[in-house]
Amino acid sequence: MIENQRDSRRQRHLEALKECEKFVEQFYDNFAERKNEIRERVKVFFAGSDVEIGRIMGGLTDELLLANEINYVNG
Repeated sequence: MIENQRDSRRQRHLEALKECEKFVEQFYDNFAERKNEIRERVKVFFAGSDVEIGRIMGGLTDELLLANEINYVNG
């Protein structure tokens, strides 16, 4: 009887271990896939931000600032 209980526990432990390994593998696969997707989205965002920053900075020349209203300059 004790031997059967030991074998039963061992079998449950091995099944739990297999389920845990399966979960970790799925988690890693999803993580790796999402990591690449997020990396690409960040690159696109930064590229768009760089263009917008360049446009804003281009509008801050002395000549353009002097030509605009004082509210624009103060803003």
